[in-house]
Amino acid sequence: MVYFILYSQMHTTFYIQGLFMKTPHYFPYAGAEAVNNLTIMLLIPLVVFVIYPRVRPQSPFLKTQIGFAVMALAIATAGILEYFRILHSDPTYNEAVKRRLHFFSLSDIQVVQSLKFYMRFPQYILIAISEVFVVIVGLKVAYFEAPKYFKSAAMAIFYMFNALGTFFAAVIYLLTQVITFYAGDGRGWICQDLNVGQMHYYFYILCGFMIINMIFLSFKANKFERKLKA
Repeated sequence: MVYFILYSQMHTTFYIQGLFMKTPHYFPYAGAEAVNNLTIMLLIPLVVFVIYPRVRPQSPFLKTQIGFAVMALAIATAGILEYFRILHSDPTYNEAVKRRLHFFSLSDIQVVQSLKFYMRFPQYILIAISEVFVVIVGLKVAYFEAPKYFKSAAMAIFYMFNALGTFFAAVIYLLTQVITFYAGDGRGWICQDLNVGQMHYYFYILCGFMIINMIFLSFKANKFERKLKA
């Protein structure tokens, strides 16, 4: 479930981050997600027909841990980009960006114009790589390894964790807003004007969650393998 908490950032905080970057009028602000989809389409045949046949033995746990590590790297990359985005922010007011951020009800906004939109692409590509190792493996295990009478339930449980991850991502986002707003200077880490916020800390915390999750799963997997050998 921790994986899907981080995965949901691609549709939320990554998108908001892109609104504060220099984007040409012909490129939609959510268009970076297409980079994720295209990367998956290219990677699946490469991984299945080239990499897996040459790397044996393979275990679902090892593939999943690789995917978790790449996801942690993707979120850390987003945090580093956000840090430099704030560092290079342009203090010039931009009416056009204010119009596309009308849902924030902003009275004023300072918009970054120095960092280009394509600098977000690496984090989307890394998430795509992690999906190949986690989501596809999870679906394969849920469908092919489960007993015939349990296949539908296994798939439902897999997608339930996806939904729960998205839900808890919203909870973590809200708690981060509230805690940093009242404990800080009244702005919060993810404020209306990201150029005066500190959203990179939010990304680093999520990255830490994934690292802790990897350590915990490694411990449980080793314990499980020792029981099988006993």
